[in-house]
Amino acid sequence: MQLSKLAVLLPLLAGSTEAGKMRAPRSWAADRFDMQLTWNQFGFLSHQKIGNPPQEIPIFVDWTWISQYILSPKCYGEENDPAACLNAQQLYYDPAKSTSHRDASKRFPSRTWLPNHFFFWEPLTVDYAQDAVQIGPVTSNSIMQFSDTNFDLSAFPYPFTGVLGLSPVFKGDNASFQSPFYQQWKAGQWKNPTISFVYCYEESMKPTCGGSDGLQSFGGIMDQVVKDSEIYWYANYVFPDVNTLAFEYSPGLYNYWATPLDSLWIGDELQPTEPTSNSSGKASIFDHASYGRGIPLTPNAYDKLVNLTGGQPLTLEDPTIINNGNQSMYSVDCGNVASFPTVSYKFAGHDKVWTNTPKHYVETLPDGRCALNVRAMATGDRFIGNFGETFFKDKVAIMSGFPSKFPATVLLAGALPHPPDASTTTKSDSAK
Repeated sequence: MQLSKLAVLLPLLAGSTEAGKMRAPRSWAADRFDMQLTWNQFGFLSHQKIGNPPQEIPIFVDWTWISQYILSPKCYGEENDPAACLNAQQLYYDPAKSTSHRDASKRFPSRTWLPNHFFFWEPLTVDYAQDAVQIGPVTSNSIMQFSDTNFDLSAFPYPFTGVLGLSPVFKGDNASFQSPFYQQWKAGQWKNPTISFVYCYEESMKPTCGGSDGLQSFGGIMDQVVKDSEIYWYANYVFPDVNTLAFEYSPGLYNYWATPLDSLWIGDELQPTEPTSNSSGKASIFDHASYGRGIPLTPNAYDKLVNLTGGQPLTLEDPTIINNGNQSMYSVDCGNVASFPTVSYKFAGHDKVWTNTPKHYVETLPDGRCALNVRAMATGDRFIGNFGETFFKDKVAIMSGFPSKFPATVLLAGALPHPPDASTTTKSDSAK
């Protein structure tokens, strides 16, 4: 679908309302805002203002989390005792200093997930409250999650204070599942519910990205990047096996941007792929944080790629410098990378084939060696994969939808660098 045709659909997205629940965008509703991102071992980071008066905090942008998580000084149930559980250097948000902070526990009781993908086998406990939150030009009082840390988190300071969740919203999800951006759009403060992302990996993208490592857009598509590309729409699916094979939460979480894989190739050779179960299919989950590093393959396809590239077993003191998957790591000859095969994917719904070149899936280590950057979950030919920063080195991710009118949808396009257009590109506050 050409962008000119897509433009016919964007006003539909902008003007649709959920009767009795959503307000139509006001005349002053915000256009697209591009949040500048900085790459970090955890994922992509930025800054955000929370509370009144505003406290600026570093945030982690996460497509796979619901609501917005904010680290507070509440430890072991005590409202203001950060020394009891946090590192002395840890930055946190102090709700007591905000005149806009309002407890929301009567509407949304506290929740605990154990296990979880924040702290794994330590409890992730949150209280719900309403507070002022700023995303670009829009400030609102939104429902968010505030931490109640019930274990020792003092080993080291995290480089972020908040997690800006951008998971899809499904029918029946209340505000405790909704990102602040979605709540703002629902209140008519944005013209469009679409979010999009470009990884500024290629040198040719640097001028477009204004020096940042990535751009997370709110309220539209980065037309200066995709204006000459074809855009493909994929229906969003729920895959039950995601909660056991990719991200493990109890109670389970299933709000992911995901679509079925149709086909997988190494070079021009089609690889066998099977569903992880009869109920779940072949899940392709979109996640640009640390769990999205590495091209996703079945274990058998990974063995095939290792053989084709002459991979040798690699033992690293910290294998997460490649990715944090559980699969074995392999080194390859840096001088032969150009001769390695491409890895390609086709998702259900279109014949379009999305390709990753060898330079995208071969990682250069700090000591100069080269290694395959592959993530292989499940067993044998069974496929479940996280598509993140490795996959998106030359592509654009676009997500949109709302429950009653336009179901959650994943869109993909090629990233084509263009000079930035001052009339459509807005830098984040942290970059000003």
